[in-house]
Amino acid sequence: MAEELTIHWVQSGEHDPPVGKRLLLIVTAAGEPPDAQLIGLSEVVVGYWTGDHFRKRGAPEPGEAIEVRATHWATLDSLPKGIRLKGGA
Repeated sequence: MAEELTIHWVQSGEHDPPVGKRLLLIVTAAGEPPDAQLIGLSEVVVGYWTGDHFRKRGAPEPGEAIEVRATHWATLDSLPKGIRLKGGA
């Protein structure tokens, strides 16, 4: 039987996330500048908090912003052992 995973999402601005720690971020899928076909859609990315901004982990695609506007974040502390996420170390 598969292990169930529950993620506790925190709304951005409610609490500051830990600085430099890997986080799951809910961000707009439209990007900057926005892709009209993706406006209103969201995606989950691996990132971190600098103390001032959210940033995506890993190398950005050409023309992609490093800083992102996250609507929600979650720490990865509660993930079961053995789960690996793409998006950097």
